[in-house]
Amino acid sequence: MVCSASLPCPAEMSASIHINGTGSSIIDTVFVCRSTGVMPKKWLVVSADGVAQLVLEDLQNLRAGNVNPTQGDTRCIAYGHLVRLAIWSLRRTWNKNETITKRIAKVEEWLQDFGGWPEVENICGTPAPRIWMHRCLLSVREPKNMEPNMPKFPFESPPKKSKGPRPLC
Repeated sequence: MVCSASLPCPAEMSASIHINGTGSSIIDTVFVCRSTGVMPKKWLVVSADGVAQLVLEDLQNLRAGNVNPTQGDTRCIAYGHLVRLAIWSLRRTWNKNETITKRIAKVEEWLQDFGGWPEVENICGTPAPRIWMHRCLLSVREPKNMEPNMPKFPFESPPKKSKGPRPLC
């Protein structure tokens, strides 16, 4: 079985509170794996520059679909292509009976020799600003006109008015 395509697609994570606005990836990569078949020759690139061109094309296609890709998305797409190419390149010498440690080491070695993400990132351009370094992920901005006793979140109930000190027990 070989990986004949890696296709980026928007994921449901775009609205997740821990993802939204952090620069993290909201893209899933779908790997198409087959025992036989064909693929476009342009997907069989032999350099980090070739991967970068595929990544830039994928980013352009996502933007055409009203998706605003982040640096995390760029990294996710690049790794999808790199893993696909590693699978393709190692297919003839792959031994499924080797230990998982040895198989992962072969993929890591291939990625290092090919150039991996750092090379692709250099070609794709300057990384996006690291948003999470500039603000707390759990920070909340309240509207200026918010009344002090109104609930801050839909799941919070309004503060109860105190009727004096409560008993300890």
